[in-house]
Amino acid sequence: MGKDIRGLSVREEASLKAIEAVKELLEDLDVPRRLRDIGVKEEDLPEIAKRTIQTVEIPGNPRAITKRDLLNILKAVY
Repeated sequence: MGKDIRGLSVREEASLKAIEAVKELLEDLDVPRRLRDIGVKEEDLPEIAKRTIQTVEIPGNPRAITKRDLLNILKAVY
């Protein structure tokens, strides 16, 4: 991703460099990073979580996800 990761631990330091690179790419491309930036209203988050849990399968997730989990994720990116 264009970052020098020589000598960095993969699990911690190199992964943080990858996150940094993705954030820079999003900024360079002017991609909205928060739900509010694309017009989502905060009061709609519970309904979005409800519909998501009813309609989306999340294969490969190492643990079961609940509506509350989804709502917490949505709130974090709001």
